[in-house]
Amino acid sequence: MVDWIFSLGQEEDSVQRGNSGSLIVEKPKDTPNANQSLLLLEASYMDGGALPVAPLRGSQLIQLRPREIQGIAADFHEGVILSEKVVGHIGHGSYLCYQGINLRGIQQVIAHVASAGTGGEIQLRLDSRDGDLIGKVEVTPNGSWADYVEKPIPIAPNSGQHDLYVCFVKPGVQGGMMNLASLSFR
Repeated sequence: MVDWIFSLGQEEDSVQRGNSGSLIVEKPKDTPNANQSLLLLEASYMDGGALPVAPLRGSQLIQLRPREIQGIAADFHEGVILSEKVVGHIGHGSYLCYQGINLRGIQQVIAHVASAGTGGEIQLRLDSRDGDLIGKVEVTPNGSWADYVEKPIPIAPNSGQHDLYVCFVKPGVQGGMMNLASLSFR
């Protein structure tokens, strides 16, 4: 028999046992910006063992993100400036990395961008900034750093979790390509 436990801080509701089930998690009421939130879910397993064999143990930690994430929620970045709400000062060769993104069933990523600068290309790559190119879109200047437009990026079919690299391309431009507010996964 397998025992599993969900612990989300409410002692009376945190234990479930069995080998199947579901968990519904409501957005916390005191979270000011759910698009910067993530849920860490850890599943652990331990059987009863039988002499002379010790119990088998295993665990897995997964990170769940909302369908729309703020640009500033990147796990790491290079060549950009993160303000309180947007990614700015984007230049050629800049990138953002979002770790452990589940792309199963995702057909497009919507970039919410604004540009009073040069514009440029956004490339989506898997697992490194030189990884497989799964989608790209050209961003043309809209004359504003604050009026965001949606730029759909169709992506090649993928399965499983990957580190998603959002790379910015415009040779010769050191900064001022565009601002990125968020990414939506659909």
